[in-house]
Amino acid sequence: MVQRSERRRGTSLKAIAIGVLVLAVVIVILQNRDDASLDVLMFNVTWPLWLLLTAVAVLSFVAGWFSGRTRG
Repeated sequence: MVQRSERRRGTSLKAIAIGVLVLAVVIVILQNRDDASLDVLMFNVTWPLWLLLTAVAVLSFVAGWFSGRTRG
């Protein structure tokens, strides 16, 4: 038996949605360049807000990546 691989050509809706979300996150990060104070337990640190937003975005992506994987 020969199996045919049927793939649609073009951009999928999922890829477009991901692209729009990534663009929105980049715009928000670029617009927030002030310093921000962050209290972590008993420590108080001051970092650029864009760095904090980038760290949160990366951690969110990693958490979503691992939670979306199926066990096989």
